[in-house]
Amino acid sequence: KIWKTADEIKGEKVEKGFLDAILRIIKKREEKIASRESDGFGNNFLGLLAQAYLEENRSKRITIDDLVDECKTFYLAGQETTSYMLTWTLFLLAIHTDWQEEVKKE
Repeated sequence: KIWKTADEIKGEKVEKGFLDAILRIIKKREEKIASRESDGFGNNFLGLLAQAYLEENRSKRITIDDLVDECKTFYLAGQETTSYMLTWTLFLLAIHTDWQEEVKKE
């Protein structure tokens, strides 16, 4: 294939931007460890993935592609969950006008 479509070009830019953002975050955490500001990558999801990515034992190490894919999955799953929760909340408020008053008071 000689030419790429506009969607393919845009998709590649988004993919590269996502990868660059994750690598910057990991690099910052590495710098904090090196300067003794922190004693680890953190106990959150990205910290655990970063530890697995930088694991000394090659059999336990994950690739950068695996790390990025896991981050995408986690992000998208959170987006869907939040979206559904907000939709359901608005639906319930629409059918229960007495609840709307309580929400307005809060």
